[in-house]
Amino acid sequence: MKTANRTILVAGQPSHLADAFNLAYADAAIMAGMVHTGDWTIAQIKHDLAAAGVPVRKVW
Repeated sequence: MKTANRTILVAGQPSHLADAFNLAYADAAIMAGMVHTGDWTIAQIKHDLAAAGVPVRKVW
């Protein structure tokens, strides 16, 4: 079985997620801890990601 290398990045703020997508070319990122603590809302994160040039869905 062929496996791919995976890198796990811990995101504590939206800029960390933007770096994961824009610099590390990640296909996905986990942000549950950011919203679980109440420090960030999904809307805030999506706004910051869009401002950093990361494509995000506007409606979900």
